[in-house]
Amino acid sequence: MQHFDETLPLRVDGLICVSRAGTPLNLHNWRMRVFRSAREAAGVPWATPYTGRHTYISLQIHAGISPVTIAAIAGNSPDVIWKHYAREFERSRTTKHVDLEAAIVAARREVRESRGRTVDA
Repeated sequence: MQHFDETLPLRVDGLICVSRAGTPLNLHNWRMRVFRSAREAAGVPWATPYTGRHTYISLQIHAGISPVTIAAIAGNSPDVIWKHYAREFERSRTTKHVDLEAAIVAARREVRESRGRTVDA
């Protein structure tokens, strides 16, 4: 899996996610047009964008990614990451690190199988 920085588009304005017109996303419109249907399709109607952020950060911790790197990706300081995710760092010390790419492939396979679709690697 490529490092996060290598997958970002190179934009002068610093925006990562933009509308089709290249303007900043309107959060309300994005939630109504994109996020709502995605969370329903994923079977997690209670999820919020923050849920995804928390999950992403937790998975990075369990993959053994440096807190400094996680903070940079999340737009926080390492102190903020430590404060809010100390429990995850402790859990990650006592559990096997997660292969994120393999976990994503397995989750996609599980969803496809649960929907009765053929499985592609």
